[in-house]
Amino acid sequence: MQEVLISIPLEFLFIAGPSDSIVSIESTKVRGMNAHMVLPVTHTFMMRNNEVIEQAIHYLKTGSFILESIDEEVDD
Repeated sequence: MQEVLISIPLEFLFIAGPSDSIVSIESTKVRGMNAHMVLPVTHTFMMRNNEVIEQAIHYLKTGSFILESIDEEVDD
């Protein structure tokens, strides 16, 4: 019987830097953005999180988040 070793790269399981367990925070930033917010929720459940929903709706209506003090500085 011949033994076969299969190598599966697992780098995709590890995200460099802070993340929501799926997406790195750094990858959510784009040039020209005027605000950025990080909330303590995981990627999987953020769409059901009331704070995320409220912040998203407020941002879409007004162009700013409800609590500006939570916003991170945006580097251009």
